[in-house]
Amino acid sequence: MKTELTSQLEAVQTDLEAQLDRLETRLMTRIQRLGAQVNDVTPQMTSQIRDVQTALTQQNTDLSARLQDTQTQLQNQLDVGSDTMFSQLVDMQSQLLTALLTPRDCSDLPDSARSGVYLLWPSPNRAVPAYCDLSTAGGRWTIIQRRADIRPRTDFNLGWEAYGRGFGAVLGEFWWGNENLYRLTAIQGRHYELRVELESADGETKTATYSTFLVSGVTDGYRLTVSGYSGDAGDSLSGSSGHKFSTRDRDQDGSEDHCATLWEAGWWYGACPHSNLNGPYLTPVNSSSLYGVVWPEWLQDASLKAVEMKIRPTESPATGVVSEPYQQN
Repeated sequence: MKTELTSQLEAVQTDLEAQLDRLETRLMTRIQRLGAQVNDVTPQMTSQIRDVQTALTQQNTDLSARLQDTQTQLQNQLDVGSDTMFSQLVDMQSQLLTALLTPRDCSDLPDSARSGVYLLWPSPNRAVPAYCDLSTAGGRWTIIQRRADIRPRTDFNLGWEAYGRGFGAVLGEFWWGNENLYRLTAIQGRHYELRVELESADGETKTATYSTFLVSGVTDGYRLTVSGYSGDAGDSLSGSSGHKFSTRDRDQDGSEDHCATLWEAGWWYGACPHSNLNGPYLTPVNSSSLYGVVWPEWLQDASLKAVEMKIRPTESPATGVVSEPYQQN
């Protein structure tokens, strides 16, 4: 029995190693192709390409380590012996390869993963670079927005299509994209929480956490559902719950005023005095104006120095083999 299982294990290992070699070859080819294109694109496209390069390079290192760990686990199980060993090996191989290639959000990454850029699959047919915070308050966070004093400045006064697909670079200022938020929070069978981290001009920090965060699809205007506030920053977002997303070219706030035009940003405006975390980044950052990056329940109309919005499932992913950072085919 053990001889037969040993042979079967070796066949599984050989198959895994062959697939790893093919993945690594594709990885290096794509990195070289992307590098050759850097000088021919705009600065924003360059940043996006570098995000992908970072994710793919990290994948190459972590994937090799993960495969070795899995092979060691399989050998240890073989030493114990089991009548169902072969079927378990086949199942584990299938689960491993699927999870390695298609993590939905940062909570699918292994416990040994480090914070950084990964490729995620919010929908089955599209990979998206994302920054994963794997250390703050238990980790597993997918960053969906960042504001900071980073040059060149990212323009957040953009239209409906840009906010839908996302813009910026995940290592700088960015909006991850309303369609990605919808694909994660509304149709994947997971419930998400939101954490908003705020920093004032003098370096003081506050946090607002919401136990429920959901964004509907484009046909419903990317409507926000958010509730369950806790934290020390004050609640400046619950007033936007139930409202559709508005941009300079798509007024959906239900107000007499066109808040997105007035505030020069895209956001879930219910009434113009609510939060405006995508507003213009003011310099100096302590400039007093509702048209800046503001969270009124904490600092009224003082523009913030830095913001990060991040989400994660409120339950752990289903048990089984977890994913490494994605490597494109």
